Amino acid sequence: MVENITLLTLNGGVYKIWLSETHYYGGRSSSVAGRVASHLGKLQEQEHGNPHMQNAYNKFGVFRVEVLHETDSLEKQIALEQAWLDENHGKPGCVNISMSATGGGHSEETRRKMSETHKGMTHSADAIAKMSEIKKAWHQENACPVKGNVWVHLGENRRLVDPEDANLLVMQGWSLGQNGAGFTGAHSEEAREKMRENSNKGWVWMTRGDERCVVPPEQVPEKSADGWEFGMGPSDFVYMTSPGGGCKRVRPSRVPEEVAKGWALGKPSWGSHSDEFREKMSKRTKGSRWVNNPDTGKRKRVPPEALRELLSQGWVLGKGSQKS
Repeated sequence: MVENITLLTLNGGVYKIWLSETHYYGGRSSSVAGRVASHLGKLQEQEHGNPHMQNAYNKFGVFRVEVLHETDSLEKQIALEQAWLDENHGKPGCVNISMSATGGGHSEETRRKMSETHKGMTHSADAIAKMSEIKKAWHQENACPVKGNVWVHLGENRRLVDPEDANLLVMQGWSLGQNGAGFTGAHSEEAREKMRENSNKGWVWMTRGDERCVVPPEQVPEKSADGWEFGMGPSDFVYMTSPGGGCKRVRPSRVPEEVAKGWALGKPSWGSHSDEFREKMSKRTKGSRWVNNPDTGKRKRVPPEALRELLSQGWVLGKGSQKS
């Protein structure tokens, strides 16, 4: 074992670096002296890629090298290092990260040891609470980039866009929803049949004071005897409008909460946009023309550069009449 690495020869082999009386690291190289010198330099510069080695060196300040095997054969070096790793990795004090001498996948022996070591392990209640706090803090500091956006689709294309942009795209022929198999609005016939079978067809809305619920027909007499009445109780709700033109009905008790979020009482004036919004629509639709497909009944508004191609495909100018 040497502490002055300049005394090491340039031979290849398998080595062991002691970082304290109990902490150690094992490796291989075609030049042990060169490799351990690289380890020491990175540790001294606080740039070592193995944080366990770096922490041990910072704490104890020890760096002693022990040459376990000398061989210039790469195959022997790999075999000897793997045997050393199989014996030492995971033991207290061993700071090696990789369990493989080649840095790739783990050996069968190593995988077996990992499985046995981690079997039945669970996080403590304190650890779970701490992870939950960290996750909540992250979400509070990093707002969801797509919150409030909506899906629109045109043919095979779909986008997640701002509600204002969605209005413009709908005017150009796009439709709301994700479309495509597995997405909203595009269920298979088998899925639709199952939904029809399991749907609440025939159920009715009933209200009682500020309460409301939807119930199957057989429960209506029982509910009626208990003071419930038919209907959703629209008089119990008020309309509110967002700055972007959105509209929804809420219970009176939720009005202060929605006002704090920027919503205002009342329905929007549908089709009445702000000057800024009108200017944006004007820029995006300037020069565009309505075209419709007589065969499919589809229609959309397109820019001049796309007009010729669609007309050559059988589309005609004008809105036409959409098929249901």
